[in-house]
Order: sequence, then C-alpha cells, then structure tokens
Amino acid sequence: MPNKSLYSKEEITLFKTLEDSIDTNDYQPMNDLKLQGKKAFLQKVANATIKKKQIKSRSKFTNL
Repeated sequence: MPNKSLYSKEEITLFKTLEDSIDTNDYQPMNDLKLQGKKAFLQKVANATIKKKQIKSRSKFTNL
C-alpha cells in the first residue's frame, strides 16, 4: 500500500528536529547573504526538476 503522507519520513524528522531546536533556543537563522544563495540554488533545482518532468511527460505521449 503506498504511503499517503504529504511528507517523507526524512522531512518529518527534519521538521521535528527544527521544532526542537527552536523550542530549546538553539536555532540560529541564516544571515541574509547566505539565505539569498540558498534561495537561488533551490530555485535552480526546482526549475531543472520541473523541466525534466515536463520533458518526461512529453516523451510519454510521443512514444504512444
């Protein structure tokens, strides 16, 4: 039976770890420069992933 959870086990573990670090005041937000770099990287990854999925779905229809 497929897992119907919105998040993977790894993501849930990450969220719980983050919550714990916030609750214990151990959480330190990223500085703005580092945060902008991470956002840019994740945007590139997201765009590449979307493009790959679009190409993959198009190839399904052309191979019929």
